[in-house]
Amino acid sequence: ATRAAIEHRKSSPQQPAMLMQPRDSLSLDRPPLSPCASINQPTVTADSGCPSIDDMDQMISGFSAMSAAPSVENHEPRGPITVSAHQKFSKDNAHAHVITCVCMDGVGGVATGSYDGTVRRWEEGSGECVKAYTGHTDVVTSVVVYGPWLLSGSRDKTVRQWLMRTGSQVGMFEDHRSSVQRIVLADPWLVAGLGNGQIVLHDLTANKASIKIPSGFRTVTAMAAHGDHVYVGGEDGHVRSFSLEGELVDEYLHGHTGAVEAIAVDDQCMWSGGSDGLVRQWELENSPILNPNSELSSEPSKRQGQTPVRLFSIPGGAVKSIMVCRGSFFIAGGNMVVQRRIQGGEVLASYKGHASNVTGIAISEDTHKLYSGSDDCTVLGYELCCTQE
Repeated sequence: ATRAAIEHRKSSPQQPAMLMQPRDSLSLDRPPLSPCASINQPTVTADSGCPSIDDMDQMISGFSAMSAAPSVENHEPRGPITVSAHQKFSKDNAHAHVITCVCMDGVGGVATGSYDGTVRRWEEGSGECVKAYTGHTDVVTSVVVYGPWLLSGSRDKTVRQWLMRTGSQVGMFEDHRSSVQRIVLADPWLVAGLGNGQIVLHDLTANKASIKIPSGFRTVTAMAAHGDHVYVGGEDGHVRSFSLEGELVDEYLHGHTGAVEAIAVDDQCMWSGGSDGLVRQWELENSPILNPNSELSSEPSKRQGQTPVRLFSIPGGAVKSIMVCRGSFFIAGGNMVVQRRIQGGEVLASYKGHASNVTGIAISEDTHKLYSGSDDCTVLGYELCCTQE
């Protein structure tokens, strides 16, 4: 019937030429065009202004293929995801001041330190505060977990050891001449970074004398440990790494315009975040090894240093914390946490909910949840997304 209609139009030149409208432009309730099907659009003959018989055959067969072809779904994310907090920790027995740090306690809870001089443990499921650890006389700057103990560093120049279950203080490291700005674990060492730029290593397994290392900074502002190296950031925007024997290994220059406030490390890369709102990614694999016997200079420009391979900007303020987990790195900057893919650096998700700057983040042992503490004195929980093994 279609071919007869076209032959009739060819034999009736007095009728005005009418182009056939392509079917994919009609408002029909049809599935979207599948990439498995191709449609040849009809060509118009010069003499009649109508599609040719051959073109009609190709168009009809194309629509048949489209109807029979299975639909193909694209499961790749179309862009960054915004994740809202699914949990807000209880206000009962909560911190009275700004939260400074967050970590997992290893037994199904979250530990936080605060400007109010206390450490608190929260039950991960209910968000209730289950224990408060009091004794510091100044701001708690860092909290880490070592077996059944919590260790907290403070501006009162001490590191205190708490029995996690009972909340009682069972030890104290006070051989510090300045405030304790950061503490990290590099088993069997507890490493403390001080406000006078000194690094102090305390042996947690034996009653040995502490090892004191000059960092070359006026004050230590960030620290991380990985393997047998400790990475230290300072007020001048640079990062230096040291062995556990106290020897300078590497120096990372051309860095931030303000203090380094966060460091994270894995086997290949190091990430540093600064008060300038930038995150710099550094390669560790091809780092040149400096002469460990050379005298540490307080002038970083006189030493050969590293150049970052990637640079990321974070809107909203200084970068306070960075974590690496399952193919992603997480950046606490401004009032949100941003998740980026390690391979490529693209933004995968933004975690929002705080009213003020996020100061610390931690990821649950099962890597399914993210917890954040903030200047607004609250702790929030999020369901993690877009992670890979």
